[in-house]
Amino acid sequence: MDWISSKKIYVMNVDDILLDFNPMILFQEHKKGGIVCLHKPKIGYGLARLRNGMIIRFQEKPTIKYGVSCGHYVFDRKTIADYFPVKGDFEPNVLPILAKERLLYGYKYHGEWITINTYKEYLEALEKLKYIKWTNRGERR
Repeated sequence: MDWISSKKIYVMNVDDILLDFNPMILFQEHKKGGIVCLHKPKIGYGLARLRNGMIIRFQEKPTIKYGVSCGHYVFDRKTIADYFPVKGDFEPNVLPILAKERLLYGYKYHGEWITINTYKEYLEALEKLKYIKWTNRGERR
């Protein structure tokens, strides 16, 4: 924090890529505390609903109904100074406290989220990013 002069700080996990994070930063502009970027991803498996051992419904790779953290956050300086440890993982240690104290907002992200948790996902991300072309104005082609 000694080298950052901004009032808002953008924090991200290195294994999560958002293709457009500007709306999330604007969403945080007048809020105290922090923002967690949320997305409703598709799960990579078929979902089976059971009743008495019989499958009554099957849905192939559904979108889950809850938002999950995309690993991208915006915090104000005061929140970082007051709540963040000097060392350690803030996600399990700080986010639950901020939520309990009603200082944590969820931003519903509808853009493309690339997550890299396995070698296969790493290779898929490289392929996907290889084909994204940016113009001088920052628009995707």
